Amino acid sequence: MRAAGIDIGSTTVKLAVLQDGRLVTSKKSENSFDPLAVCRELLADESYDVLVTTGYGRHLFSHSFGARVVSEIKAIAVGARWLHPACRTVIDIGGQDSKAVSLDSRGRLLRFEMNDKCAAGTGRFVEVIAMALACGLTEFGALAQSAEKGYTISSTCTVFAE
Repeated sequence: MRAAGIDIGSTTVKLAVLQDGRLVTSKKSENSFDPLAVCRELLADESYDVLVTTGYGRHLFSHSFGARVVSEIKAIAVGARWLHPACRTVIDIGGQDSKAVSLDSRGRLLRFEMNDKCAAGTGRFVEVIAMALACGLTEFGALAQSAEKGYTISSTCTVFAE
């Protein structure tokens, strides 16, 4: 069986295709004002028996493509356990929100917390601060890992933190 999963997030659209449980295709593209066009481009030349969608654009995509909808929390839990079977905690820093997901020893959801009120603590926050420091995201990550001490930047609006 060939299964395709597409995650329509606020900043990127991701596609994964599995053939008999093995990852055969992985693609990512920046989202735009027309997320369905981005999805069509990612799905071009892909074949699948089952199509599943998650993310902020999941209902729009499902309506247009007839895909099965899966919540982001469920997708995070299943994906993390597929990649790392012993995984018990997942932190997903997206463009628009951040999620912390706790799993039991069998991979079932125990609890999750979500920041969805503003961009503080999200991927967009990281992008904005990296730009303010005039460095790319890869360089920004390397700089953060080399720090000798952590500092509190801001827990408020990304605009004010910048």
